[in-house]
Amino acid sequence: MSASQVILLIETIFAYWFIYSLRKKKFIPSFLLVILGVSFSFWYTIPVLLSNIGYWFIFESMVKISINEYNLFAIGEISFFILILCIFKYSLKYRIRNIITIKERPHLRNKELFLIIYSILFLIYNFIFNSNYIKNNDISEAQNGIFVLFYFFASYLTSYFYVNIFLNSSNKRNSLFLALIIIFSVYSVFVAGARIYLIVFIWLYVAKKWKYIREKKKMKLFFPVLILILCISFLLPFLANKRTGNENNSLDWSSVGNLTLFHLNLKLNSIAYSTALITYDGEGFASYKPYIGSLFKYIPRAVWTNKPTPTSYDGTIAGTPSRRIPTLLNFQDVEYANVGVSAFTVSLWQGVFFVLLALLINVIYLRIILALFTNNSYWVKAIGFNLLYFPQLILTPSFGDNLIQKIFEIFILVAFLFLFGILKFKTIFNENYYVSRRFR
Repeated sequence: MSASQVILLIETIFAYWFIYSLRKKKFIPSFLLVILGVSFSFWYTIPVLLSNIGYWFIFESMVKISINEYNLFAIGEISFFILILCIFKYSLKYRIRNIITIKERPHLRNKELFLIIYSILFLIYNFIFNSNYIKNNDISEAQNGIFVLFYFFASYLTSYFYVNIFLNSSNKRNSLFLALIIIFSVYSVFVAGARIYLIVFIWLYVAKKWKYIREKKKMKLFFPVLILILCISFLLPFLANKRTGNENNSLDWSSVGNLTLFHLNLKLNSIAYSTALITYDGEGFASYKPYIGSLFKYIPRAVWTNKPTPTSYDGTIAGTPSRRIPTLLNFQDVEYANVGVSAFTVSLWQGVFFVLLALLINVIYLRIILALFTNNSYWVKAIGFNLLYFPQLILTPSFGDNLIQKIFEIFILVAFLFLFGILKFKTIFNENYYVSRRFR
């Protein structure tokens, strides 16, 4: 093993240990720790492991750096993740006393039904009008903001369904929520081409069998999950061909297993894609400009016609990291190509100062999620769930300007739920600090 591989191995083990050590903080929901562990496995452990056991050739000609250079970027990403967790854990020593708390109003069944109908109509619309992967990812379509608000609220309602399925067994509408989630996932995977939504079916199984975690019968949960992961992984090559319109696989592989690992690394290796930003543009290239679009995202274009796109270095959708990278790497059909991006490298692309700023924002972001998770209302918990960007889990961690726009969404959702008569505010004086453990 090379020195960089040894460092990566040590860092990876330490990251898992650190996540596990957070269980000692009894007010941190077990579910949040599972989310952090799965997110780290998806976007760090799996791609780094695959790259170092023979699958780096996928990216070697693409990003034009060696495996040792890639490992240095990976060391930076994992170090960034661990540092966020360290500061987050230390910050938990300092509690924030609430002056105003958010409460749920009683008798919300009718409002819940109204929002279910909204979700059903939204699904029908997507099946009819949004079934073309290439069209959905076209830059000109991405710049069309007419339906952004509808997608925004649909995303929140999906989070509300997830929260109830996972944690609120007393909700009598969970079967309907489950059906809507499955329909949406089928649409996302087999119609819209978003293969990552295959993971939803594993999560739904975990939700059904979560009692095994509480009863410390982890093997009864994890062995079937392993089987599900293997089955779903083998679907990846076939779904990739379907999405690109290829009838036959153009790669000469000797087994489906190799093809599966190829596509796993191709899909999950956001670190590899992000190296292009530093290799071709350099550190500090984007500077503060991506933050401008994120800070003013919700100013109407009627007020600011030339408002810059959030996270973009040049104010256009083509200047966002996920769209910039395909241009730098000379992808074919670059007008609809987009890739995953990683937190540390994108922050470094903005500049060293913005690495430090992103570190701080990520810690604040985790504190906000924790506060929302521990609220008694499932409507509020769903806001925290929405901040995780489930099931992709690409926001734990992320670059600072990306998280800023998500933080603004909290205020929009709280305002919506308040005006819709779901939430109310209560002023607190001289009350003891209280944290719900409903998630455990």
